[in-house]
This record gives sequence, structure tokens and C-alpha cells, in this order.
Amino acid sequence: NTGNSEKQANNGVNGLKTKVFDVLDTATINATFGAREDAIINALLIGDSDNIKNVASVFQKNTETEFFIITDINGKVNASAGIAVDKTDIKNNESVAAALSGKTVSTIESDIMQQLCAVSAAPIKNTKGEIMGAVVAGYTLINESIVDGLKSLYGTDFTVFEGNIRVNTTITKDGQRQIGTTLSNEVAEIVINQGKAYTGEAEILGSQYICSYLSLNNSDGDVIGVLFAGQPLTEAQALMFDALKTALIISIFAVIVILIETTVYLTKVMANPLKKVVKAAEDISEGDLNVSVKIKSNTEIGLLAKSFTDMAEKLRSLIRRVNESAVQITTASEEIASSSTALSQGAVEQAASVEQLSSSVDEIYTMTKSNSDMANNASKLSEKAKNKCVEGNTSMRELLTAMNDISLSSNRISKIIKVIDDIAFQTNILSLNAAVEAAQAGQYGKGFAVVADNVKQLASRSADAASEIAEMIEESNKISKNGSDMASVTAEKLSEVLDIINEMDSLIIKISGSSEEQTKGIAQINIGIGEISNVMQTNSAMSEESTASGIELSRQAKVLKEQVEAFKF
Repeated sequence: NTGNSEKQANNGVNGLKTKVFDVLDTATINATFGAREDAIINALLIGDSDNIKNVASVFQKNTETEFFIITDINGKVNASAGIAVDKTDIKNNESVAAALSGKTVSTIESDIMQQLCAVSAAPIKNTKGEIMGAVVAGYTLINESIVDGLKSLYGTDFTVFEGNIRVNTTITKDGQRQIGTTLSNEVAEIVINQGKAYTGEAEILGSQYICSYLSLNNSDGDVIGVLFAGQPLTEAQALMFDALKTALIISIFAVIVILIETTVYLTKVMANPLKKVVKAAEDISEGDLNVSVKIKSNTEIGLLAKSFTDMAEKLRSLIRRVNESAVQITTASEEIASSSTALSQGAVEQAASVEQLSSSVDEIYTMTKSNSDMANNASKLSEKAKNKCVEGNTSMRELLTAMNDISLSSNRISKIIKVIDDIAFQTNILSLNAAVEAAQAGQYGKGFAVVADNVKQLASRSADAASEIAEMIEESNKISKNGSDMASVTAEKLSEVLDIINEMDSLIIKISGSSEEQTKGIAQINIGIGEISNVMQTNSAMSEESTASGIELSRQAKVLKEQVEAFKF
């Protein structure tokens, strides 16, 4: 299916990436050893150019490095073996510059050889550790053996891109490898510009492929190319169909084999043990419980046989217990019948006693109800006396209030009389003064003297009248006070009588309530006695039925015992 084809493409492109970096590791090893090769170091020390070229050629052939370059301290090419380098000065190459500064660098680049290569550069040092130059070892990635070997291993097409240009591929058209063709813009945007992997369908040179792309980065992390693995969609579908067909054939064959083996196994393992189980079942159905199915097996049949044996043993035990229970039931049923007869006779006697008790309770109920009625009448009379007492107490308090008001009025009149007496006294003094003035006036004052004398007499009579009234009011106050005191005492006595009547009324109410409760209680007792009487009659009937049931139970227990004895156990 498509998922498997995508998985195959992913595996292929990861295999191509691993192959590229294996080549880079080999270049790194060769550069490192070349920089430490004594022949190369001595040739540089001597400065013999022919000797330098000779040792470079020997090292390149011995290590099978595609190209091997030796430079001096200034980056000038002293020797080049394998694939020839067109440049004579490579000091500006980043890898060479790093090596001349004392570092060993490995990367993917296309600068030195003008084509995509796996390159490693290492510094050459003399015995003092001084840098004398650099060696560059590498392999081109356009070598067709790289992709052809992987295609035979993974079964997919492979391509190496420099930038977006195919420089090595297994994809052909009209028998020609499609070198120089470009990557689609959509995939280039994802893999080159965004640096992301891409897996899925893509159109390649007019054909649909299921493919996987990875970016190819240098040592600085910059994308300098793309790696591809994939297969045409029609080929993937054919492979899928072949895989399904093969899987189907294998599955059918496996099912046939399993069915044959299962049939043989079931015949051997199940048929014979099942016969033993059936025989045991027939014995049990005939009443023979002394069966035992002996099958040594942990299969379901073995478990069934063991369960059958256990069942027979439990049935034997059960029948034994049933037999024992039948004997016990026979004995117990006879005892029940005897006890039920005695219980029936006792119930009849108890019913007669209950009838007598019911008659006595009826008499008590009548007396209690009469007491309750009399208590209710007493409560009503007490309530009337209480009301009259309350009315008398209220009238007495009103009388007491009126007498207090009279006393207050008398006090006010006394004050007024005192004022009149004071006025009479002042008038008398004024009349005396007027008489003196009239005497001094002589003839002219006679008429005024007569008036003054009349005023004096009037003032004297007013004073006498005021004195008499004051005495009468004082006597009236004394009488009023005595009456008020007597009214207060009478009111207190009436209040005490009212309290006593209230207590009597409360007691009478309680007595009346208790009598009513007793009446209700006795009525309930009477009902209960009636129910007891009914129960006793029912018990008597049930006792008779129990006697009959006990006799029947005894008969059935004997029948059960006879049936149990039919089993062999």
C-alpha cells in the first residue's frame, strides 16, 4: 500500500544519507593519516616537487581516495593525485583555510573540484608542531556506483542533487540517466528553502513517484543539495499486489495446515475422553453415583472429567445428607403433630380466659367513663366560679380607683380652701387698714368705714366657712382612706381566691384529661383483648392444621427416604 511505499522510500533516503556520510568519514580518515604520513612530511621539508607528487600518487592509490591534494603553507597546490584539480591556489577554500590554521575539517562542498564532493582537509605539521601545509582527501558524489548499489539493496530509485540540479541518479529515460534535470519548485521550496524533509507523491519528469527527500547540508548547516529515494507509483502498486498475493497464498496454506492439525488433535484429545464422560453420565442417570472419570489432561475435556467426578462425589454426599434429613424429618414431624394437638387444646383454654378478662375490662371502662363525665362537670362549675371571682376582683379594683380619685379631688379642694382662707385673712387686714384710714378722714371717711366693716364681716364669715369645709374634707379623706384600705384588702383576698380557683380548675382539667386517657386506654385494651381472642381462635385453627400438616409431612418424609434408598452411594 501507499504507507509501505512511503516507508520504503524513507528507508532508502536515510540509507543514501548514511552512505554519503560514510564516504565523508572515509575522506576524514584518509586526510588525517595523510597529514601524518612521514613520506609526505619529509617531501615537504626537502621541497622536492617531483617527490611530493610521487608520494601523493602512492598514497592516493593505496587508500583508493578519488582525489588527494597536498598544499604548502600558503595554500598553493604542490601535488594532485587521482582526479586532477584545475586550480593551483586553493588557500581561499574554507576547508583548506581551516586546515592551514591547524584544524581538521570535513564537509560536503563543490568548490575545490567544481562538483559535489565529500571533502576533508587536515594540517601537515613538522616534528616541532609547526604547520607546513595541508592535505585534502575526498570523493565525488556523482559516482554512479553510490546510487546503483543502493538501488539494488533497497529496490528504489536514488538521486543526488547539487542545489536543485540532478548530478547523480538511477532514473533513466530512453536509456539515459536524467543528469542535469531540475527539482520541482514545490519540493525545492520545502526541502531547500525551508530545510524540511518531504515524503509523499511527487511528479518527476512526467511520472508520479512515491518518494522521500532530505536536505544535504555542509559543516556550517547550509543546504547545498538534496537526497532523493522513491519509486514510480505503478511499480509501487505492482509490488503491493504481489505482496498481497503472496500473503494471501501463505495465509490459505497456513489455515489448511491448522485445520488438519486441529482435526487430528481433537480426534485424539477429545473423542476418547468424551466417551468416558458419557458413560459416567449414563451410570448417574441409572442411579449409580459411585462413578469416577480418570482422565489425566489439562485440556477442557480433562477439566470436564474432573468436574464430572467432583459432581458425582457431591451428589453422593448430598444424597447421604438427604437420607439423614428424611429420617430426622420423620421424627420431627411426629413431634410437631403431637405438639400441635397440645397447642390446640391450650388455645381453647386461653380463649375462655380472654372472654372473662374482656367482661371485666368492660365494667372498668363504664366506671372510668362516668368519672370522666363528673370531672368535666366539675371543671365547668369551677370555670363559672372563676369568672365571677374575676368580675368581683375587677369591680373592687374599679372602686379602689374611684376612691383614690376622690382622695385626689379632696386634696385639691383643700388646697383651694387654703387659698380662700388666705384671701379672707388678707381681706380682714385690708378692712382694718381701711377703717384706720376712714377714721383719719373724719367726716369724709364715715361711708368708707361702713364699707370696710362690711368687708371685715364678710372676710370673717369666709374664713369660718373655709375652716368648716376643711374639717369636713379632712374627715372625708379619713373615711375614704379607710374605705380604700378595705377595698385593697378585699381585692387581695379576691386575687388569692382566684389563684385557688385556678389551681382547682387546673387539677380538675388534669383529672378530666387523665380520665379521658384512661377511657381511651381501656377502650384500646378492650380492642386488643378482642384481637387476642381472634388470634387465639386463629391459633387454635392453625394448630389443628399444623397437626394435619405434621402427619402429612411424616408421610412424605417416609416416601422421600424410600426414593433415596434407590440410589447406590
